[in-house]
Amino acid sequence: APPGAGNIGDQAMAESFIENTAGEIVIIVKDLNDITIPSGEEQRVKLLVLNSLIYGRFPRQNLDAIRYYKALNGARSVSIIGADIMDGAYNWRASSNRANIGYFASELKIDTRILGFSWNGKPEQRVLHALQRASRAGVKLFVRDPLSYERALKDGLSNVVSTSDTVFAARTMQHDAAGSILSSAPSGKKIALVNASGLVDKEVSQVDEYVTLINRLKQQGLHIILIPHVSRPGGDDMIICRKIHAALNDPTVQLIDKLLKPSEIRGLTAKSSIVVTGRMHLAIMALYNGVPAITLATQGKVEGL
Repeated sequence: APPGAGNIGDQAMAESFIENTAGEIVIIVKDLNDITIPSGEEQRVKLLVLNSLIYGRFPRQNLDAIRYYKALNGARSVSIIGADIMDGAYNWRASSNRANIGYFASELKIDTRILGFSWNGKPEQRVLHALQRASRAGVKLFVRDPLSYERALKDGLSNVVSTSDTVFAARTMQHDAAGSILSSAPSGKKIALVNASGLVDKEVSQVDEYVTLINRLKQQGLHIILIPHVSRPGGDDMIICRKIHAALNDPTVQLIDKLLKPSEIRGLTAKSSIVVTGRMHLAIMALYNGVPAITLATQGKVEGL
């Protein structure tokens, strides 16, 4: 699984995989709280905690590698949900380890793929070499946009398939949460969902820019809803969204002070007219419903979307 643990996009990718995959599924996670199994799927979907397989070091990583090998016994396929974590921009060691566990499964003649990831065109070289080895061994690389496809081929990766993000294949949408949130919105006003990324906020102050942006949207007659998409240490949207809300000091601007479920986000974007976001998967869940998304570019991944 992707890291999860407070990231709606990671949860959305895992859920979309579950919705579109028949049979029994074992999801390898670092912690039991990383991914939530959707209601009704508990019998066929299980979590396997291997907390050192991707992020650990010797000797614990070796012990988890043995457990991984045992878990592969009888497996029909191995799928690594890569998103934008495969090129080493966030953590080169974790990206390399994902490529390596794919290589290992492919060497055992198991159908192995990395699903729906971006390739930023400036990969960490150790990651590039690990992914080149994995793809030569037969691991299928499903990159999620045409630009990533071009970059991957240029970097000498094999078995590259052009596709889209897995969340575009999601099947569930809940409207109850959207109805509750929008019940306090003025009747007849169009909705603008606005997200600020805690990851971006580590590099540049966003409060003044977002205040200007939101006031401009209000002038266009839109009702503003500030919404976090990721809430975890090292990049917490909740904190920056609260700062923006406080700076606005405007009771007409709504702040969603919790993380919604992916299906609830899709229900909310379906009722919106525009989305402004610093998070890739909020943009994807807007476009899923045909709603335009203005997206802050990070990691070289937005251009391809």
